[in-house]
Amino acid sequence: MPAVAWTLFSLVYYGFPFPNTAYAKLATGIDSSELRAQGLLYLLDSLDRDPITLTTIAIAAVIAAVQRTVAARVFAAGIILYVWYIVSIGGDFMAGLNPTSKSVARAWLEPSLANAQPDDKFQFERHGYFVADLKDHAPGTPVFNRTVTLKDSWAQR
Repeated sequence: MPAVAWTLFSLVYYGFPFPNTAYAKLATGIDSSELRAQGLLYLLDSLDRDPITLTTIAIAAVIAAVQRTVAARVFAAGIILYVWYIVSIGGDFMAGLNPTSKSVARAWLEPSLANAQPDDKFQFERHGYFVADLKDHAPGTPVFNRTVTLKDSWAQR
């Protein structure tokens, strides 16, 4: 019954039986053996970054599997099938995101930048190429997003 309820909800909410992310992960065109290899690498990376979570999952699956109740074994099967699914789709794409990718810095700007319009592009010396933000950039509160960093060849000497 819960699966039917979820499917009906999903059809109304998403317009599809499954969330759009499922379709994106399942229809990649990448060979399944390559996805499984990437998924196993994801598990190893996850174990390295967060050993507590995977260890807890493994312990819970073993405890549920050795219990004699049907509910516990169904729970263990669910855990194992979910981990298999994550491996089969190549891991979780969110794992590679940089949590510090957004940084806010206050700086003195050249006076001519006060007239910058959203989507105007600039090179800030020794920092990179920036674009005035389409949504948040306004007179008096300029917001610039770095699009390209500059190579620092001086540090290599």
